[in-house]
Amino acid sequence: MVPQDTPLFNNTFEFNIRYGRIDCSEDEIIAAAKRARIHDTIMKFPDSYQTKVGERGLMISGILRYV
Repeated sequence: MVPQDTPLFNNTFEFNIRYGRIDCSEDEIIAAAKRARIHDTIMKFPDSYQTKVGERGLMISGILRYV
């Protein structure tokens, strides 16, 4: 069994990506998002990488279907 729950911090997309390496550059954040195939979706949000995802991504889960 593989759990499908993805832990996200109640912060921005950028913060959650940067958490893996706090000192990474903005270009590295974008590169990581592109490798994870989430960059295009993030860019559809009005605040892009500064969009708050909420605890466990709950703030974006309902609006992803409209993006």
